[in-house]
Amino acid sequence: MLRQAANDALLTYWGTSYGTRIGYVYAYKYPDKVRAMLLTSPVDPNATWQSFMTGSATSPDNAAGFFFEAYPQAKLRYDAVIAALSTQAMPLPSGAHVTHWDVRGLLANFVKSESAFNSAASFLTLVDTAIQGDEPQRTDARTALDTMPWQAAYPVNGGATAFIGCLDYPQRLTSSEQNLLAAQIRTPAPIFGFGASQGLFFCEGIDVAPNPVPTHFLNTQTPMMVIGSTRDGLTQYSWAGELARNFRNSRVITYVGTQHTPYLAAGSACVDTYGTDYLVRLQRPAADMSCPNANVSSVAP
Repeated sequence: MLRQAANDALLTYWGTSYGTRIGYVYAYKYPDKVRAMLLTSPVDPNATWQSFMTGSATSPDNAAGFFFEAYPQAKLRYDAVIAALSTQAMPLPSGAHVTHWDVRGLLANFVKSESAFNSAASFLTLVDTAIQGDEPQRTDARTALDTMPWQAAYPVNGGATAFIGCLDYPQRLTSSEQNLLAAQIRTPAPIFGFGASQGLFFCEGIDVAPNPVPTHFLNTQTPMMVIGSTRDGLTQYSWAGELARNFRNSRVITYVGTQHTPYLAAGSACVDTYGTDYLVRLQRPAADMSCPNANVSSVAP
């Protein structure tokens, strides 16, 4: 309806993250109505609720690993901060308290983009100073932390995230299945897995019949470009390959880094050129290509 309202004979679509599902479902239903479809940091078209939540919960740890490799001192500060806050929450001047869950939640938001790595390192230094620094630096650090946008609420973006996902996926997990999978997730994702695995209960109590999206289909007609980041902080890189297996007339551009939805966001001229050439001029490389990291070129202090 939107395509017809715009009086476009064919659809040109740029979708990011979960918005890639809108794009590929459209392409599945109307394979001959697409001019160009650029999908960045896509979700797996063949996933179950279990595998979608597992991938979403472990991706932030993959990104954190990339960050800690680039900023080894930040890893030392992170370990010290988590150890201290796991024993006792830190009071702030307003009366609020910072827990190690708060630190993990905010760090997860930082590491999904290399452009925020310096901010992530500074944040961990600030928390470390607030815990074990000398006065007056410790008081100043706690005052500064009182202004931080702490993120410890689930589900992300409220109930819409849960409800949309539970209509797209038909699986319904029992309590025992939720607990087992949550424990399994925390092994490869020790930093963020506990908080992220809470998404396993999103469908609890939702009795509306799901309208699941198609899986394991084959489309050889619709032109597509897929861009995925190797250490994406929200969606797994392997999902880009899964999407390309469903849509054979596609090209995959790999960005080396953690940036979620790297097109026009990672600061990569390589990624941006591929994406724009396709959307504007319908020019795609003859084969899948890769782009180097645009922000972390050497080990940072």
